[in-house]
This record gives sequence, C-alpha cells and structure tokens, in this order.
Amino acid sequence: MRINPLGAVVLSAGVMLSLLLGLPMLSSVVPAAKAVTTQPPAQLTRTFTQAETVPQTRMLMLTEPAPTVPTEPETVPTDPTIPPPTHRIGAVEPDYFDDALFVGDSLTYGLQAYNIIPQASFAASIGVNLGTMHSPGLVTLPNGNTVSMMQAIALQPDPGKVYIMMGTNGINWMSVSGMIDHFDNLIDYIRECFPETIIYVQSILPAASFVPERQPGIAPWKIGEYNAALKELAESRDAFFLDIHSIFADTHGYLPQGLAAPDGIHIGSTSYQNWYQHLMENAVIK
Repeated sequence: MRINPLGAVVLSAGVMLSLLLGLPMLSSVVPAAKAVTTQPPAQLTRTFTQAETVPQTRMLMLTEPAPTVPTEPETVPTDPTIPPPTHRIGAVEPDYFDDALFVGDSLTYGLQAYNIIPQASFAASIGVNLGTMHSPGLVTLPNGNTVSMMQAIALQPDPGKVYIMMGTNGINWMSVSGMIDHFDNLIDYIRECFPETIIYVQSILPAASFVPERQPGIAPWKIGEYNAALKELAESRDAFFLDIHSIFADTHGYLPQGLAAPDGIHIGSTSYQNWYQHLMENAVIK
C-alpha cells in the first residue's frame, strides 16, 4: 500500500486480492523485515572460518623442506699473538759448527780428542757429572789454565748453539728426577750467559750388555727413562732434543760390542763420525 501524490491510497494487487477473498494480509505471513538478513548465522560463520583454515593447514603439510645448502668447513682464525715458526730442521755444512759449543763428560770429550769437529769449542771433562760441574779444575783452557765446567761455559765467545750431553756418569746412582733438576739448572745457566743461543739436549748413549752386571743403574730401561725425561725437559724449555741413543742401540737397547770400547760405555772413532753425521743432518736452521 502506498499514497500517491494526490493523497489517495493506492493498494497493491496482492492487498486487493486478499480483501476480495477474505484472506489474511501477505505482509502478516512473511514479515518483510525478517525476509532478508545481511549477517549469516553463527554456525555458517564458524563453518566458513574452518573452511578458510583448511587450505592453510594443507599448504603447510605439503610444503617440502628447503634444500640443504652445503657449507664450507669453518676456518679457525690464526692467533696473531703467536709468531710463525722461525726455524726448520735440516742438513747443514761443517761451517755450521764454527760457533758451536759442546758441553759434556768423557763421551763429549771424545769428539774433541778424535778431532771430529775441530772448528767447534768444547767445555768437556772426563769423569764430570751433573752434580760436580761447579768443581774447580775440571776443564783445561787453551792457555793451560784449569777452571770448573761452569766457568768454562761462561768464558766462551758467545756461541750460536750449545750441544749438551750429560748423565752417563750419574745415572747409576742418581734418581731421574734429581738428574733432570740438575740439567734444568744447567739450561738456566747457559741461557743467562747466552740468551740468544740455540740449545740442543742430546740423549745419552746405550751401554753394552755386560755393563749392567757391574753397574745395574746403566740398564736399558733406566737409560730409556732418563732419555724420555730429557726429551720432555727440552720441549718445555724451548730447546731441541737430539736422539743420539737410537743411532747406536740394538733391538734390545744395548750398545753392540762392535761399536763399544772395552769398558762397554765409550765408543770408537768410527762411531763418533756417525754421531757427527747425525748432527749435520738434524740441525736447526733459522
């Protein structure tokens, strides 16, 4: 029903039909206000929301893992505070020993007596051991004067390298720890005298198989124990260990009688040449 501009009431066809037939008004059966709704029911809203989330879940399940990209191994940076090595071990010529000093007992003295390394200097004495190096009169100087072993070392004209072999005369009765303490003090003394010198710590030599029968302390196991301690000491004191023992020892750790002097401890001139050759082939080169 509506009102036209002239003020007359105009009835729609549906209303006129209802009046003629005596039927209820259509507007009372289907309320116009409730015929259309702009908001969907709550259930539809929930269903719609779930439907939206399903594709997302499926997409996550179907997503393949990212391919693994190979990585380069991690490079550990070098410590700039640690200087690179300034030396190497290699073979040298005889003039390498022009500024060398050899310190030791009668075995070292043999290098001098046999004139094996005439260009080198020596502070060596027969019968000296690590506990008697301060005793006077052990070393005879070129001018004929005699001094202690320690004095003879200090009087050298600034050697570039010092070779030490000590221990044979004390191993029979001194403990390994006691001998190493003496050896450590000797290294300290040499460093005080010559701060820049290269120090070589040489192992002591094997003895013939009959020697331990008279001197049980000079047995292969004891010599091996002492040489192992010497090697450890050299490494801890920035010195260089030279394994002279292995040049002469047989499979049982003894000095073969063909190389030994009659006393079974000292060696002959040919063996000294082998010793010198080993020194020339294993020298520190700066």
